[in-house]
Amino acid sequence: MANNKKENHDRQGNNNRERNSIASSFSRLVEYFDAERLAQRKEFLKRERENNKLSSRQDRPKKSGKKPKPKSMTFDQKLDLTYQWLEATYPHLFVSDGCVLLDHFILRDIKSEYKNNQLKKGYPQDLVIKAAISRYKESMGYLECVRAGATRYNLKGEACGMITKEEEEAAQKILDNL
Repeated sequence: MANNKKENHDRQGNNNRERNSIASSFSRLVEYFDAERLAQRKEFLKRERENNKLSSRQDRPKKSGKKPKPKSMTFDQKLDLTYQWLEATYPHLFVSDGCVLLDHFILRDIKSEYKNNQLKKGYPQDLVIKAAISRYKESMGYLECVRAGATRYNLKGEACGMITKEEEEAAQKILDNL
């Protein structure tokens, strides 16, 4: 029996040593993984900081040679731009030295042509066509040209009508009030 006790004690000792060696190897393994996790965490944080620096640089406006977008134009600037565009696009209707009497539906035709060809022909954005046509028709030079029997012209430059006596009288009243 003493032998059995001694063998049991030896077995328990061996078991304890094995457990201790397993526990110590397990603790070494845990320490290794903890160190590995810590290194990975540091690497992750380092990458995050670099990414944040890059994204914050991208958020800042670039100081390149490009011009900033112009501020919105005033109405008078838009009107001038529209006059220039009308003279360049329809030189047979909008001449700087004389007056051509326009068709009653010229505004509709110009707007339709503008909408259909704006992107294709690269027309400017901020045009005030209606205001420009109205001011053109109310100008002194245009009103002086309004005489009964005078010819009106359409967008293509073709004759499309005549000035009536009533239109001449209305133009004369406007001129008298100016």
